[in-house]
Amino acid sequence: MGDQNNTKDKIQRECLNVWYKKGCKGTLELPTGVGKSRCGVLAAEYIVKLNSTASILILTPTQIIRDSAWKDEFTKWGNEDIFNKNVSAMCIQTACKYEDIHYDLVIADEIHNYIPVTDEYVYYKFFENNKIDKVLGLSASIESDLLPKLNLIAPIVFTMSINKAVDLGLVSPFKVINVPVKLTVSERFYYKKFNETFDETFGVFNKDLQLMFKCLKNKKLYREHLLKHFNAVNASPDERKALFKQYETFPYKCNEAMRERKSILYNAHHKLKMTKQFSDLFNDRKGIVFSETSKSADEIQLVLGDRCVTEHSKIRPASKRRKNIEKFQDGRTKIDRISTVRSLNEGANLKGVEFIIVASGTSKLKSFLQRTGRSIRYEAGKRAIIIRLFVKETQEEKWMISSQEGYKVHEVTDFQEAKTYLNLNP
Repeated sequence: MGDQNNTKDKIQRECLNVWYKKGCKGTLELPTGVGKSRCGVLAAEYIVKLNSTASILILTPTQIIRDSAWKDEFTKWGNEDIFNKNVSAMCIQTACKYEDIHYDLVIADEIHNYIPVTDEYVYYKFFENNKIDKVLGLSASIESDLLPKLNLIAPIVFTMSINKAVDLGLVSPFKVINVPVKLTVSERFYYKKFNETFDETFGVFNKDLQLMFKCLKNKKLYREHLLKHFNAVNASPDERKALFKQYETFPYKCNEAMRERKSILYNAHHKLKMTKQFSDLFNDRKGIVFSETSKSADEIQLVLGDRCVTEHSKIRPASKRRKNIEKFQDGRTKIDRISTVRSLNEGANLKGVEFIIVASGTSKLKSFLQRTGRSIRYEAGKRAIIIRLFVKETQEEKWMISSQEGYKVHEVTDFQEAKTYLNLNP
């Protein structure tokens, strides 16, 4: 453990030295468990040594991270006085409304949440409307389309892959297992129907999802786009008139088909049974189940029973959400499962998690990396298991492949093969 801590400390200080040499404006791209938060504490400590009255703001994407995670981190490293005297923590949803405020240092936790692909993004205004001397961005993964805007405020100055972190012993080793599930007859029928509608309509938008959404909101823009499309195929005036009428509802049809297709995949009935099977297989271990809808998360909680609590944005009041997490963290309770959506993707430092079930996911590498991170925080002797459920030969399989780029994964055909591979018995 001492060697592991020494290695981690060395990496963290190396990160901060690079950040310092880049003018104290940059982002660290590090896997969960390597110590992004401690890098923030070290940066704050450095700034306060230069100026004892320095004003430091920590931006967070969620209330859970704002209210406890960072204060706990400063206390852990003996810097509670700095947190109390110099630091304020604020959700970006509030901070983005600020103007003309001066900060000596802004620590942007999960900075990818605040960076736009286009100019139409309100969170980014915080960086444009305030005077910020130094910026430390923290993230597990930054997608390439965010780099142009990120580079204007805090370009990536240090990065480490999750495989490198495993090799250095900074996080626990883990296995990723992809397990297919089948649709019911009814689900298969409707999936085919909506998938065909999506394929039929999406081509009109040059298979550009952002363009489709813009056309959905702006009829004038859609008409201009169609004119270009018709000119490209040399349509006559009479043909254009007929085509305008034929294509008029395509944005709505395309969006609805995409939404319904996702719903079928996210809420596939057989995923409930498979989730219960794996939960029973890992009976003596703590775990998290991730879904993409609150409906699925609630249904999974019912299937897993009173050993499981839910955690998602539709649970009210917020205090109930915090209590559910506390029950999971408290080893004296029987709660050893959390069924969640995306709120635990980032920032939550949950101890003792040994397995993750991704019952449904997106195509984003960032999302899968963050979810993986919930189970791989270093604990001596731990070998984490990540189960990814997907509907074979559907769009979900494509999402899964895209999100696992760079991962070593093991493919199985069913639950029994996964059990044999893991050499476990329920």
